[in-house]
Amino acid sequence: MDEALHEQIRDLIKQVPPGRVVSYGDIAELAKAPSPRLVGRILAEDGHDLPWHRVLRADG
Repeated sequence: MDEALHEQIRDLIKQVPPGRVVSYGDIAELAKAPSPRLVGRILAEDGHDLPWHRVLRADG
Protein backbone atom coordinates (compact mmCIF):
# COMPACT_ATOMS: atom_id res chain seq x y z
CA MET A 1 0.00 0.00 0.00
CA ASP A 2 1.17 3.52 -0.78
CA GLU A 3 2.42 5.02 2.50
CA ALA A 4 1.53 8.58 1.43
CA LEU A 5 -2.07 7.56 0.69
CA HIS A 6 -2.24 5.70 3.99
CA GLU A 7 -1.16 8.82 5.92
CA GLN A 8 -3.48 11.06 3.89
CA ILE A 9 -6.46 8.88 4.80
CA ARG A 10 -5.44 8.89 8.46
CA ASP A 11 -5.13 12.70 8.40
CA LEU A 12 -8.56 13.11 6.82
CA ILE A 13 -10.16 10.90 9.46
CA LYS A 14 -8.44 12.89 12.22
CA GLN A 15 -10.05 16.06 10.82
CA VAL A 16 -13.65 14.86 11.23
CA PRO A 17 -14.99 17.12 13.98
CA PRO A 18 -16.89 15.86 17.04
CA GLY A 19 -20.59 15.55 16.35
CA ARG A 20 -20.09 14.96 12.60
CA VAL A 21 -19.81 11.77 10.58
CA VAL A 22 -18.54 10.90 7.12
CA SER A 23 -18.76 7.76 5.02
CA TYR A 24 -15.92 5.51 3.96
CA GLY A 25 -16.67 6.67 0.42
CA ASP A 26 -16.37 10.34 1.36
CA ILE A 27 -12.90 9.78 2.79
CA ALA A 28 -11.88 7.65 -0.19
CA GLU A 29 -13.06 10.33 -2.62
CA LEU A 30 -11.21 13.11 -0.81
CA ALA A 31 -8.02 11.04 -0.69
CA LYS A 32 -8.39 9.84 -4.30
CA ALA A 33 -8.23 6.28 -2.97
CA PRO A 34 -9.18 3.46 -5.33
CA SER A 35 -11.91 2.10 -3.03
CA PRO A 36 -13.77 2.88 0.21
CA ARG A 37 -12.71 -0.60 1.35
CA LEU A 38 -9.18 0.72 1.65
CA VAL A 39 -10.42 3.24 4.23
CA GLY A 40 -12.04 0.42 6.19
CA ARG A 41 -8.88 -1.64 6.00
CA ILE A 42 -6.77 1.22 7.34
CA LEU A 43 -9.20 1.76 10.20
CA ALA A 44 -9.20 -1.95 11.02
CA GLU A 45 -5.43 -2.34 10.92
CA ASP A 46 -4.15 1.07 12.05
CA GLY A 47 -7.10 3.00 13.42
CA HIS A 48 -6.74 2.49 17.16
CA ASP A 49 -5.85 6.17 17.67
CA LEU A 50 -8.39 7.60 15.18
CA PRO A 51 -12.01 8.69 15.72
CA TRP A 52 -13.20 5.59 13.83
CA HIS A 53 -16.70 5.96 15.27
CA ARG A 54 -17.20 9.02 13.03
CA VAL A 55 -16.76 7.01 9.81
CA LEU A 56 -19.86 5.10 8.71
CA ARG A 57 -21.06 2.99 5.82
CA ALA A 58 -22.88 4.90 3.10
CA ASP A 59 -26.25 3.58 4.29
CA GLY A 60 -25.62 4.88 7.81
